Amino acid sequence: MAERGNGTGFVLGFLVGGLAGFALGLLLAPQSGVETRQQLRSRTEELRGRVEELTQRARATAEEAVESARAGFREAAEQARAELERRQQELQELLRREREETSF
Repeated sequence: MAERGNGTGFVLGFLVGGLAGFALGLLLAPQSGVETRQQLRSRTEELRGRVEELTQRARATAEEAVESARAGFREAAEQARAELERRQQELQELLRREREETSF
C-alpha cells in the first residue's frame, strides 16, 4: 500500500503543473508581448495569493495536529502515572500485609 504523506508534494506538483500549462498556453496564444506579460503578471499575483492561502491552511492544519498529539500524549502520560501510583499502592499494601503475617 502506498504511504500517505501530508499532501505537500501533491499541492506543489499541482501548482507547478498549473503554472507550466498556463505559461505554455500564453506563449502559444496569438497576442502581443505586452498583453502576454500583463496576463502573466496578473496570473502570477493570483497564484501567489492562492499559494499563500494554501500555506496558511496547511500551517493551521499542522498546528492543530501537533496540539492534538500533545493533548493525547499528556492524557496518556496522566493515565500511566495514575496506573503506576495505583500499582505502587497495591504493592505497598501487599508488603504491609506480608510483614504483618511474618511478624506474628
